[in-house]
Amino acid sequence: MSRKLLREFSIVDYFLSILYRVMLVGVMILSSMHYDENPTAFWIIGFLCFLPLIVIGSDEIIVYENKVVQKKNSLVSLLKIQERVYYIDDMSFATLSVPKESTTGEIAGAVVMTLLLPMNRVSNKTRNPIIFRLVNGRTVYFLTRISPARMQKVVDTVNELIYQKENGSSRWGNVDEYLKDIN
Repeated sequence: MSRKLLREFSIVDYFLSILYRVMLVGVMILSSMHYDENPTAFWIIGFLCFLPLIVIGSDEIIVYENKVVQKKNSLVSLLKIQERVYYIDDMSFATLSVPKESTTGEIAGAVVMTLLLPMNRVSNKTRNPIIFRLVNGRTVYFLTRISPARMQKVVDTVNELIYQKENGSSRWGNVDEYLKDIN
């Protein structure tokens, strides 16, 4: 097994997911207290609370010496269903998305859409992509809610590992020393 170099996640999302789980467990406990009154409602509420309980989690990106793993911290993640793995040997570079400048028409279209569809509000917690260009020409996106500074650490670390793989040496010395410098 390769050594873990970097683990990044959103602290806010992590604590919010814990809060949501506690609330769902609380609803399940409250419904169990009224089981004698309405057993059918207990089972429906229990089922409707259990499904989100096992799926709710926060994004996490782990950089190992030879791979990058994106997963979600949830109970389902124990089954390794929500895990994406890409190997450093298969990557040519990593970057963050660069927001393009909007044209006047795009801005006008966004204003019209906002006015016509008020229920379709854009969340302030949008997912930002980390872009990995693979050797075979494919482009892979890791959509995450991790802060831009933490995403930049992931991109820098992956690019350093790619550089080391291609050149047999490092731009900044040892990866461990580099990680200490950016932390």
